[in-house]
Amino acid sequence: MVEECLPQEEQKEEKNFLFLTRQSIRLNKTLQYCESKGSSFTFFLSSQGPAISAILRVKIVSLACNSSKLELAAMNLNLFDFYKNDQLIPPALRLISSKVLLGKRITPEDGLALYQSAPLGLLAYLADSINQQKNGGKVFYNTSLHVELTNICYYSCPFCSVYKKDKDEESWNLTLKELAEILHRNGDKGITEVVISGACHPDHNLDHYVAVVEMIRRIFPKIHIKAFSATDLHFVAKKGRMNMQQVFKKLHSVGINSLTGGGAEIFHPEVREKLGPEKLTGDEWLNIHEMAHSLGIKTNASMLYGHIESYKHRIEHLNELRLLQDRTTGFLSFIPLKYKKENSNLASLGEVPLVEDLRNFAVARIFLDNIDHLVVYWPMIGKEATQLSFNFGISDLSGIAENPARIYSTSKDGKVFTPFTVSETRTFIEQAGKIPVERNSYYKSI
Repeated sequence: MVEECLPQEEQKEEKNFLFLTRQSIRLNKTLQYCESKGSSFTFFLSSQGPAISAILRVKIVSLACNSSKLELAAMNLNLFDFYKNDQLIPPALRLISSKVLLGKRITPEDGLALYQSAPLGLLAYLADSINQQKNGGKVFYNTSLHVELTNICYYSCPFCSVYKKDKDEESWNLTLKELAEILHRNGDKGITEVVISGACHPDHNLDHYVAVVEMIRRIFPKIHIKAFSATDLHFVAKKGRMNMQQVFKKLHSVGINSLTGGGAEIFHPEVREKLGPEKLTGDEWLNIHEMAHSLGIKTNASMLYGHIESYKHRIEHLNELRLLQDRTTGFLSFIPLKYKKENSNLASLGEVPLVEDLRNFAVARIFLDNIDHLVVYWPMIGKEATQLSFNFGISDLSGIAENPARIYSTSKDGKVFTPFTVSETRTFIEQAGKIPVERNSYYKSI
């Protein structure tokens, strides 16, 4: 609890502050508090403020954003006026902040500026304001079964830490019988979604993918099937000398509901040529998802960050996703995927720190104004960091699935993560001050 972190006198002041906040005069009280501490409001919001301010900042943002939309809009307008005169924020960032708070779309140049120079606290406030307007104080979760068919891959992407070649002692390739056993074993766990992913096995073709979907549909007639990435489909289409319409027609006919977001990595050619020159291009990834959307098949978007890409590459990637969403509205969510160095040929790069994770989440939330949900895999960054990410634009918690993705299934010290139960998930979200909401695959509350 925040109160436990404060001396008794400051606990009393905070209670008074929170009461006044609920009476719609948050800004004035905040300014008074900051003046008493000798700091401005934006310094108070920045990650470099005093320790006590850092604690109270979380409460201020949370309470402000959990208020009614009218109150939030009024506060945002007051902040807009305040930003115009606050010299601690450069003019360019003040202008971008005003756009965000007034609900205006920011440009790629604005997004790049946020990546490069915005204080982390300011990013948290802007991202959380948008997230609260879209989702209130809710964090969504669903109960899914994640099955990776194989880790034997035709490609040899240098960033990948899980792919193996055939005959490798650590390789696996599920048979249809083994897949059926996994499905039956998890049939009584309240699963609402089956997610199928894996590698591009040299022997897999479209007929195998069709057989996989057919088996899931036989065992779970009503379950949502989210299966295969654009990379998977491009591979089997090319192998079978088919066009993508033929691929989608077959998969749709046997009951596929949506696609995963895998394979996006970074769209820019100069990055893709180094990460996976044999794989599909960024344009091909986008075209496959656009075709899926045109056929009524929803998909998910992603970005692999924290390797050789620059901020410019990231914002160009986000812009391509935003433009496609403008045309189709077919993306259900955006998933920022952190590059993991373990067993990767790029291990010498290391991994970006938590502050960079949070910066990336926040900028993505601010920039992707037409995608409602940002997803985090909690094993990817850890439990405590995941709870913190809920204040940086994340609105969906993934990682309660059975058989979680193996790339994020172990920590740096080799500890194996176990999936959350539904009860643990709800408690985890509530401990972060958010409202847990179980959802279906289309973000409808269950």
